[in-house]
Amino acid sequence: MKKNLVILDEFFPFLNKEPFLETEINFYNNCNVYIFACSADSSMPYRKIKNKNIKFFAQKKEKSKLKKVFRYINAVFSVDFFKELLFLLRNKKFNLLRIKQLLSFLSISRYKYKWIKKELVNLGINQNSNIIFYSYWMHFHAYTALLLKNDFKNSKVVTRCHGFDLYEYRNSLNYIPLRKKVLSNIDEIYSISEDGKSYLTENYPNIKMNIKVSKLGTIDYGLMDEPGERNPLKIVSCSWVVPVKRLDRIINALQLINDIDIEWTHYGDGELLDSIKNLASLSLGNKTNITYHFKGSISNQQILEDYLNEQYHLFINVSESEGIPVSIMEAISFGIPVIAPNVGGVKEIVVNNINGMLLAKDFTDDQLINAIKWIANMSDSEYSNLRQSTRKFWEDNYSANKNYSTFIENIV
Repeated sequence: MKKNLVILDEFFPFLNKEPFLETEINFYNNCNVYIFACSADSSMPYRKIKNKNIKFFAQKKEKSKLKKVFRYINAVFSVDFFKELLFLLRNKKFNLLRIKQLLSFLSISRYKYKWIKKELVNLGINQNSNIIFYSYWMHFHAYTALLLKNDFKNSKVVTRCHGFDLYEYRNSLNYIPLRKKVLSNIDEIYSISEDGKSYLTENYPNIKMNIKVSKLGTIDYGLMDEPGERNPLKIVSCSWVVPVKRLDRIINALQLINDIDIEWTHYGDGELLDSIKNLASLSLGNKTNITYHFKGSISNQQILEDYLNEQYHLFINVSESEGIPVSIMEAISFGIPVIAPNVGGVKEIVVNNINGMLLAKDFTDDQLINAIKWIANMSDSEYSNLRQSTRKFWEDNYSANKNYSTFIENIV
């Protein structure tokens, strides 16, 4: 009898969110797969999934504010609320904003729990069914999975952890609700980086956890033809345009470069896109040696096709916080060297002189400029060797075929 893999994620396969899951699902074999997009609206456009063993679900957007208020009130009377409240008081972390976040966390989790349980029962899945609840994020999704485990006795809960769902400091209140509850009860935790595993073991030494490292990976789209001369130097970046990504740092550096020609292309949308465009216009608009393009939000497939065809010379990431960026995995799979700061698990995927240059966490403009010029001023043979080394590093560490096959074998 096939096992049932129940995945709790944010949006996938709706919109263009969580594109990395689009790769992972290709390795789900020999099990029935049910994907619950916990933050999606069922009216949103979605990507077609060819694997007939996979079904996906999303709820209709709830319009009743009164129902949301009642869920908050009900959350106040849960045992976990009072336990967490005591934890916050004892550790001098109590404040009203954290309480509000806790109530939101609990109310959403219980709401999603009831929805998913109902759908599973409708599918004929019962208490005796063999189920793996797989939370793609170690946030409310993981707590929801634990609630479901209580009702489906022949089940286990596994979770991945990435960045915002792992490092408390990446959250505005330096707080993730019910952290100890989740860590203590999850059957298997899969960090996407060694840094993430170390963070958990160092910050929660008194909690017994089954933590493993399972790297993400990307599909092999082939190694693009080696670019010709690096004039102009074609730089590419790919990220959400939000504060943590610090795209203004790229603009600041480019503004100070006068002796090499550069063409910068950025893929991604976000709340700061208009202001970043304005900054680029003000800072770079009059520079004859710098051109730039903002591609906005386009499909992951189109980005990868561009990587294959556009012959980019260099990928830059300047984020102030990361797990291990899938965007870097994708770039190095094409042999594109990377410059990125030493934050989170980035040091595991960017290794000096192997596939690029690792900057200091709080790098200066001059350090970023020198790294760019390091790539621009290499001899053709040096650059060719770096590209080959970059591709080899990806093959050894971040191949989807290798990493996802092993991961699925482990959890199923």
